[in-house]
Amino acid sequence: MRKKILLINAPSSRKDCICVLPPLGVLSLAAFLRRAGFGVAVADFNADRRWRAKLGALISGHRPEVVGISSNFSNKALSLEIALMVKRFDENITVVAGGPHPTIAPEEYAGGSIDYVIPYEAELPLLDFLASSDKSAVPGAVSLRRGDVNKAVAGIQRCCVEDMDSLPFPAYDMVDLRGYIGSIYRKRPLASIVTSRGCPYSCIFCSQGVFDRRWRAFSAGYVAEQMLWMKESLGIRELLIEDDNFTYDIERVFRICELILSSGKKVNWQLSNGVRADRLSRELLAVMKRAGCWKISIAPEVGDEESLKVLSKGMTMEHFVRAAQWCKELKIEFFCFFLMGFPFQDRVNMENTVNFALRLDPLMMDLNKIVPFPDTPYFSRFPDRSIYKKAHSYQYKGGDREVDRMCTRAYLRFYARPEKLMRILLAMGPLQFLRFVKYAGNVL
Repeated sequence: MRKKILLINAPSSRKDCICVLPPLGVLSLAAFLRRAGFGVAVADFNADRRWRAKLGALISGHRPEVVGISSNFSNKALSLEIALMVKRFDENITVVAGGPHPTIAPEEYAGGSIDYVIPYEAELPLLDFLASSDKSAVPGAVSLRRGDVNKAVAGIQRCCVEDMDSLPFPAYDMVDLRGYIGSIYRKRPLASIVTSRGCPYSCIFCSQGVFDRRWRAFSAGYVAEQMLWMKESLGIRELLIEDDNFTYDIERVFRICELILSSGKKVNWQLSNGVRADRLSRELLAVMKRAGCWKISIAPEVGDEESLKVLSKGMTMEHFVRAAQWCKELKIEFFCFFLMGFPFQDRVNMENTVNFALRLDPLMMDLNKIVPFPDTPYFSRFPDRSIYKKAHSYQYKGGDREVDRMCTRAYLRFYARPEKLMRILLAMGPLQFLRFVKYAGNVL
């Protein structure tokens, strides 16, 4: 009999999410394990808020020997709740956790109903885990019953997939793609796609706990084939590329675009997760637009050269100015990501951030308060601003009312302009615009 596993994407603790995309990590694992002959089921609880009422039926119907929970920094408490419910249904089920948070802070998952953590990339370790009769002997898994969990995870030798093209396409057939939505899009149904793993740059606030800083990519042929397959076979009308560093290999991006163009198929896509402005050129953006890209995101984070140097982003403000100008010339929409609340910034620095956002004038600005994650250089410098234990999640803990006021003021200065709101309305359409206004009201 085939061993069975139920893979669960834990829900976000936020109820006002404007963007809910397919759980690519879970779907990639599902496809990999299914190809290896295991019985796999997937439950995306982030897309189904009725998960508490459905979990029992899932356990009874699938009867898994192992339940794997994918957890991130915003849903530790809900991940632990899911594990407890699983054990109450059947205490003999082995529960494992993976994802960014269990990888970086595994001790926070100890003492509950989760038996093991499988950190970093999970394809090969989870395959060994399912195949083994002695789970505690699997090199890529760490029992949460031991007392040195952090040390044990830190001592694991990463077992990464080197030949990325050897991986199957994610198991999109295991979820209802009609239920997903982006922050802004042109067509539905939409779905996300990842074409590379890792990022070799060293921004001091960025966590690369799962994939680390070694960049590995699917070939241009693989990526173009998957994009066309998703359009033709799955009926996807818009793709959101979620790479940490899609444009790291510029020639690969040119080749992907060439393959899409030569297919004669129109593919609608956007770079929603952000690309490095210094890896863009007007020529590259022009080719991307012809191949179907209509929106990109760039991440200045701050608004002055001094702060940018402290963040170790390896760019200058001019890189962002040029990228913004090229997008405007080519009529490519662009977003900008910014951060506030750095201890080394004063009010003037925060004002500079707002002013730079207004200067670049993206379609939309995403401004967040900085959160230090445990595996980052920023965390080692400011660990007291990291964890808000009561909420069981990572969030800003500066306790600075001025930062709160500056964030609110920044949003009002940027968005409360008739010409800006009209531009967003025309880009989104009325239904998306109303959803955006409702979300903004909840945030502010």
